[in-house]
Amino acid sequence: MKKVQEYASILDEANRVSKEYITTPNSIQRINTNKDNLLKNIEKNNFIKVPFVGDFDAGKSSLINAMMGINLLPTDILPTTAVSYELYYSTQEQLKIFHKDELKETTSLSQINSLKVVPGDVVYVYINNEFVRNMNERGIVVVDMPGIDSGIEAHNNAILNYLSEGSFFFLVTDVEQGTLRRSAIRFVDELKKYDLQCNVLISKCDKKTENETAKIKTEVEDHAKRAIRSDIEVGITSAAENRFDDVIRMLNELDAETIFSQRYSKAVIGFVSEIISEMQLQIKLALSDKKDFTAKIEALKAEHDKALNNLKEKGRNAQPLTNSSEDILDDVREAIMSKSTYLASLLYNNNNDIHAFNNELLSIIRPVLVNSFKREISEYQDVIGDSVREFSLNVNEILQDKDNAMLNGANEIVGNLLGKEALESILQKGLNKMIEKLVAYKGLSTLLQTLSKILGPLVTIIINIIPDLLRMIFGKSKEQKIESIRQKIASEVVNRVVDALREPVTRMLDEQRQSAMAEMESLIKEESKKYDDNIKAMQQEQQTSNAEITAKVQKLEEGITILNQLIANI
Repeated sequence: MKKVQEYASILDEANRVSKEYITTPNSIQRINTNKDNLLKNIEKNNFIKVPFVGDFDAGKSSLINAMMGINLLPTDILPTTAVSYELYYSTQEQLKIFHKDELKETTSLSQINSLKVVPGDVVYVYINNEFVRNMNERGIVVVDMPGIDSGIEAHNNAILNYLSEGSFFFLVTDVEQGTLRRSAIRFVDELKKYDLQCNVLISKCDKKTENETAKIKTEVEDHAKRAIRSDIEVGITSAAENRFDDVIRMLNELDAETIFSQRYSKAVIGFVSEIISEMQLQIKLALSDKKDFTAKIEALKAEHDKALNNLKEKGRNAQPLTNSSEDILDDVREAIMSKSTYLASLLYNNNNDIHAFNNELLSIIRPVLVNSFKREISEYQDVIGDSVREFSLNVNEILQDKDNAMLNGANEIVGNLLGKEALESILQKGLNKMIEKLVAYKGLSTLLQTLSKILGPLVTIIINIIPDLLRMIFGKSKEQKIESIRQKIASEVVNRVVDALREPVTRMLDEQRQSAMAEMESLIKEESKKYDDNIKAMQQEQQTSNAEITAKVQKLEEGITILNQLIANI
């Protein structure tokens, strides 16, 4: 992908400039480490993953096999062993099985039908295949997902694994269904809550005549536009007849470059902005009166201590942990209550199907937990992040010599030592790390597994009560019976779910807050060390003439100009 090469080139050039223009070894090492980490992240995620989703028998694997022109992906596996398969082009064909982001096995491609996999595993398929090569060259990785009706744990893992990596989904539905299943609509409704999009593919169209297929397509389009979004596209496919022009066209219309740019442009700009800020610091120090440096070091040390105390104070004054936890639980309570009539109808109309009810309940709770946690974490970090913003302003004031004509004249170049782009980039990096940890397997995935175990016995109790409940209201209308079940859900299910979630939600929030506090403490200490290192380095320089100072400043200005040009068109 061109953007990957462009960003890698910018990072390498910015790093080279830093080594040429920045004189403090610790700063050069820190910048080099930051560059390596960001580049590693970019290269690791240099594809846009496009998951194909649908019910267990919708024909996803067969369709992808047809596009590859080879019967590779398993099509007759059990729902309990269904996992994700990601397709990568390579002349060295092999399989790599990952569990919780850790490689657990590497084996030959021929073993794909006999892998020992469990829900949550992801199989990287490296294959010398033209279709896969074309997709990868466009920055796209096609993903064959487990069926969305393959069980709660597989469904949880599928959702959470591609929450940040998946950008566009293809929902595959069997032509013989005639419309979209409830499970498909539920899945897409959840995708919408994460701001993810999808198109619909009608599979196995060889089983119907052209007229029948056209009518079904119209029905699915109408249903999809009402339930999903008005501009959704619906395509016709058939693995048996190698009919997949619609899906190839849709894949080719995806702008992977733009999606990738939206993910990483701010991080690249932030990295370069941090180097610019350091050069601005060196200009400010070069133009300052060196007789005041000892006093500045003492003032900076005091400001460092003050900032750490300020950070802890803001943490204490933030919304209490229990209140923040209750906000999330209130969101869960409200979401279940808003769907309580629907859940009651589901129980009434589906012969008390525990599996279906559990799936529906989790599909309601899961996006609430994801989005509510993100909100609470973001709000907390924003509160304590003010201590870093204040620290930056105060340091700038300490290093600003009053009545220094040379320094005042350079303000256009120097600006604020930790400029807005650099500061917000640093804060965002910390937030992103926390969000990744939240969505990872040790975060919400573990919480949802716990919730699944809680819901089973709970729902069984409720369902066992319902027959007696319905007998007690014999002679009532269907609507009245559903309302009675709804009231039972409101009085029994909601409170028990909330009570079961209270302890793990509070614990997770506490862990996230501690992580945020540690990030901010580390940032203040790193920035303090940067200022201290630069001042001490400047003290050691034996520059006495204005000419030498002017030459140094001009060189740093050249470096800043180069760096600004690097990010001017991102």
